[in-house]
Amino acid sequence: MATVLENYYGYRQQLLQRMAQPPISPADLWLYGEILYRIGVLETCQMYLRSAPITRDCLLYTSPSPRDL
Repeated sequence: MATVLENYYGYRQQLLQRMAQPPISPADLWLYGEILYRIGVLETCQMYLRSAPITRDCLLYTSPSPRDL
């Protein structure tokens, strides 16, 4: 089963093929921009996910609270 991002890649490819033949309609141009935006958002989310630390250690450094002083 294709992911949402893979589906958007497919839509982008279809739009590129359609836009390769003039005239380009304003609706196709707007849709292409929208697809590019959505792909960018999902790729950014993937980058954040891949860069997040993976650990089972729950001991995190925190600054002392006023009640500990």
